[in-house]
Amino acid sequence: MSNPKQGTFYIVEYGDDLRSISRRAYGYDRVLDIIRANSAMLQPRIASGRIHQNLGGIPIVYKKDSLWIPPLDGEDKLDIQEDSEFDDKVIIKINGKNLKGFVTNSIERSMNSIADSFSFTASYNIDDIDSRNLDPYTYYPVELYISGKLFMTGILEHWKPNIGAGTIDITARTKAGQVVDCNSQSTSLNYVKQTLKQIADSLLQPFGVVMEIPNGDSGIINIAKREPADKIFDFIAKLAQSKGFILNSTIQGNIKLDRANVTGEPILNLVEGEPNIIDIDATYDGTQRFSSFKAISQTRGNPNNSGEVKDATVKINRPVIFSADNNEQGDIKNAALWERARSLARSAPVNVKISGWKDKNNKIILENNTVTLYAPRACIFTETKYLIEKVNLSQDGGKSASLSLVLPQAYSLEFPEVMPWQR
Repeated sequence: MSNPKQGTFYIVEYGDDLRSISRRAYGYDRVLDIIRANSAMLQPRIASGRIHQNLGGIPIVYKKDSLWIPPLDGEDKLDIQEDSEFDDKVIIKINGKNLKGFVTNSIERSMNSIADSFSFTASYNIDDIDSRNLDPYTYYPVELYISGKLFMTGILEHWKPNIGAGTIDITARTKAGQVVDCNSQSTSLNYVKQTLKQIADSLLQPFGVVMEIPNGDSGIINIAKREPADKIFDFIAKLAQSKGFILNSTIQGNIKLDRANVTGEPILNLVEGEPNIIDIDATYDGTQRFSSFKAISQTRGNPNNSGEVKDATVKINRPVIFSADNNEQGDIKNAALWERARSLARSAPVNVKISGWKDKNNKIILENNTVTLYAPRACIFTETKYLIEKVNLSQDGGKSASLSLVLPQAYSLEFPEVMPWQR
């Protein structure tokens, strides 16, 4: 296939679709830009249902179609500019067109999820042609901007009309969220001597999703076994977890193989009782803590492969043994270390609700950043560094951010010698 060039017309060839054209022209997904630049041809196809259901509802293109490929630095790129005049303003684009008359209910991002989401309530008038973009089961592509900057790319997935109010409640989820729900139709169940990205890309390709690796790939996995009923995300996440990676969604809706930002400079310093703190909630669950963690794996030629680590901060005898499949001899102790870390995360979650959406650097608060927290009444007796695992931005009664926090060591092979609840 020939490579389309920015700022020129491209003649569609057999086997093309908008996503493959976009990636060849820009190196990544800019389908919405191409749709906007060719709206006279493509919007009628969307309205008539001539779309790829398995590619997120993008319109079908046909051989010999002439498409304008907009340049990145041209006016076609975006009609939103990042500027202080937008200060926290939310803009939603559906099929490249600005949505009017809506209220944002929540915007949620998590460092353990590829299915980030946002919800909104919009005016819904069946006599208005623009309302067709809000009709159920369209699976239309959608973009959300905050302060003029792209924040999330997704697909419309849930609709609830409010007949008396003349509105509709809609939830959009990142396009990668499809693989949380779906199974692979591939008959390949054993993956031999492949990296995590190689395994993931083979499973993600039918959904138009790619795995990005800004911090490098996993290295060779000797063998990974998948069951036919495994959800795609569950299988990939289990492999990533065993190697100490996390899976995030990118702002373009793809999957990012990432590391936890455990050493990052805190973006907020939170202190119990200060005016910006709305609520602090902490839970300490002793059933999630164990004194020792033993990983076992039965591999060919080594049926007794195992590794064990201790947690000296648990003062009673609470051993746990777990299966660590897809781990070789050199990895089995690390599997035990990661399970100890996850136990710490499960046992001591902290939730803090604050006013506003910005951090101390005047940037929108994002997951996978650190904060410090001092809250004696929540049993955090010393100023402690925490990692933002999830953030939910809300406009209910004014802008607020709900932060789900865990100790950074929950995402590393290190372990704290002193816990924040000790005094």
